[in-house]
Amino acid sequence: MHKRRVYLILGVVGLVLVGVLAAVFSREREPEYGGKRLSEWVERLPWTPEDKPSEAEDAIRSIGTNGIPYFLAWIAYEPPLWRQWWYYYIGGGHAASKREIRANKS
Repeated sequence: MHKRRVYLILGVVGLVLVGVLAAVFSREREPEYGGKRLSEWVERLPWTPEDKPSEAEDAIRSIGTNGIPYFLAWIAYEPPLWRQWWYYYIGGGHAASKREIRANKS
């Protein structure tokens, strides 16, 4: 009886481990250029326009249309309500209540 319980627990732990590994490694990967992901290149973009394109701009142009789904997902992203509330209070800005945030959302 004791061995059966041990095997059952090991089996469940093994299944959970396989599930976690599958979830981690099956994630769709961002397009890359020069060994850096698209999001890394976007973070390196200069804040002000320059006379000649930066390395990040060249990399994003090289990634081309493969980056469009990621850009659209980033544009459409809205942080969860609790996170917006947290940013308002921790950020020292307008201390909006959750009710005000919901009203602004609709």
